[in-house]
Amino acid sequence: MRRVQYFVACSLDGFIATEKDDISWLFTDADYGYEEFYESIDATLTGRKTFDIIKGFEEFPYSGKKNYVFSRDQHPEPHPEIKYIHEDIIPFVQELKNSQGKNIWLVGGGEIAAILENAGLIDDYIISIHPIILGKGKPLFAKVDQLRHLKLNECISYPSGLVQVRYSKVNLP
Repeated sequence: MRRVQYFVACSLDGFIATEKDDISWLFTDADYGYEEFYESIDATLTGRKTFDIIKGFEEFPYSGKKNYVFSRDQHPEPHPEIKYIHEDIIPFVQELKNSQGKNIWLVGGGEIAAILENAGLIDDYIISIHPIILGKGKPLFAKVDQLRHLKLNECISYPSGLVQVRYSKVNLP
């Protein structure tokens, strides 16, 4: 079975962007394991609000992957590398996990992450914590309804002060 992996960066206080969707504070001075991770996936899951930020990049960053954007808008602006999903996210992701392929990257944002977390569909959490406090912004998870136990698999600290933690879901009886 494929694994859904939430590979994400956040501030020390748990925000993935400012209130105005600014992500300019993210470190870009090193790879931080990105290339290895990127080779391990063949699909991305993104919410429409996060995709709106991605559309502002000079180049589409996930070329060559299957890219799914969840949107309530029935007539979104077409994009050659995107398949818009208008159906219920939970059965779609369950079916995707059961299909053939590599792992699946949950790009974000916090609302989609919360929906998948509440459904128990996130398997791995790879979180790069930047040594910055934003004070307010878009949370790592918009609203989680239940306690989730995680297993720490690895913790890497970098000279920049960034700390990357890798957790996996623990299935308790």
